[in-house]
Amino acid sequence: IAEGFAALYAERAGATIGVDVASPKMTEGALPQATQLNAWVAGSGADDYGYAAALLLARAILDRAGDDALRDVWRAAASGIGAYQVGGWPAASDTTPPETGAAAPDWRSFLDLLEARTGRSFEGLWRAWVVRPADAALLDARSTARALYDQTVSDAGPWTLPRSIRDALRAWQFDSATAELEAAADVLEQRADVARAASAAGLVPPDSLRLAFEGTAGLPSAAAEALTELAVIGAIRDTVAARPAAPDLILQIGLLGSDADADVAAARDAFASGDLDAALRFAAAATNAWTTAPDVARGRLVSGTTLGVAILLLAWLVIGRRRRKRPGAPG
Repeated sequence: IAEGFAALYAERAGATIGVDVASPKMTEGALPQATQLNAWVAGSGADDYGYAAALLLARAILDRAGDDALRDVWRAAASGIGAYQVGGWPAASDTTPPETGAAAPDWRSFLDLLEARTGRSFEGLWRAWVVRPADAALLDARSTARALYDQTVSDAGPWTLPRSIRDALRAWQFDSATAELEAAADVLEQRADVARAASAAGLVPPDSLRLAFEGTAGLPSAAAEALTELAVIGAIRDTVAARPAAPDLILQIGLLGSDADADVAAARDAFASGDLDAALRFAAAATNAWTTAPDVARGRLVSGTTLGVAILLLAWLVIGRRRRKRPGAPG
């Protein structure tokens, strides 16, 4: 990269200022030294071929990318901006600044940057000029991982995949990227399950799952959040199912002093806000009120009857005592 583009820009600058530049040329004498550029080491005896081949490749890249795109690639590289940015090629904005931290590009990240900026394939040039046989397998793995990435990005919309996936792709850690993409696909299926269950229960899903999915805690944390939300939806659904359709007098007595309907409404609001613990508490309170109402009513009736008998007995005793104390009453 360094030698090829140094020679390319030197000859273009020379042409602009009228200076003859002795660019490396591919000669018949250099051809026997032919080797893939990833295997070329300056000073190893293949320099005539290596310098000339690097320049020819740089020209081919410029022809395919164009001046503007190549300038954008150099700017991104100088700013530590890699490929696989959220929303595509980085366009700095207040809401989504580009992800930075990339090292100076090597043969892998340079390929990624070129294709991200231009939307065109440079893989054929890399296979022809750059990669050794051992590197070719990486290009195959790259194609598979990129196809899975594009599909998962599409499936996730409008959610953003976690940065760890993009970092793995930028580092060409395709096994790790694939494992995370498969985990992301599982969470997206859970997202659909939560949406369906919430809709059936008349609930509004909170934003917690999206935040967990896009955050840095890891996709297992997002999967756990989805399972918890499904469990809470089930608890609220069971609570609503436990509500008596037409409370009889016994149930009405048992429900005096409680407001299970208000607890259900509070559970729905708590779920929508993402406070799953509170949602469970309110749902449990409503369920407890409805399921224990008959026992509470019986207890209250027994207590009321006992109290009534006690009052009657007390009244009888008081009346009897007053009669005994009345003047002229029998002793």
